[in-house]
Amino acid sequence: MWQDGRDEETGVTVAAITAYLGAFDYTSGSGKLSRQHTWPVTVSPIWHQAVP
Repeated sequence: MWQDGRDEETGVTVAAITAYLGAFDYTSGSGKLSRQHTWPVTVSPIWHQAVP
């Protein structure tokens, strides 16, 4: 999930969506027809503070 442009799993912030690569349809594990969209993005730098 995205919150304020930041991905909660990775913690990265999307700086820009650079293109649209397309989509494809597939059948999910539950049998539902699904569509996957794909975009390349650039992300803001991640700064880590060392923990003593």
